[in-house]
Amino acid sequence: MTESIRTLSQKYRPMFFEELIGQNIVVQSLMNAILRGRVASIYLFQGPRGTGKTSTARVLAAALNCLASNKTKPCGVCRECSEFILGNVLRQLPLAVLYFDGFTYMEPRKSGY
Repeated sequence: MTESIRTLSQKYRPMFFEELIGQNIVVQSLMNAILRGRVASIYLFQGPRGTGKTSTARVLAAALNCLASNKTKPCGVCRECSEFILGNVLRQLPLAVLYFDGFTYMEPRKSGY
């Protein structure tokens, strides 16, 4: 079997909350929100480049789409999690927020994850 060609950033991308490094407070807050069923309608991740905003958002999206009923989400075994791990998720689109003269526009990002 041949493995598809992936970049190092894709190969080592965090897939679970436990794999997010340096975001302990954020991870704990998000996991508590999911466990308690008190997920907000929107989350804003802000910070300098390379701090894990997109990775955290992707893992959060995977956890929210996870079909497992246990407390460890994403589970990694259900259909939704399998698609996420393989990178076949088309429904999770990252958004880029653009500011023009005081108005905010949101549009899908052109680049991949």
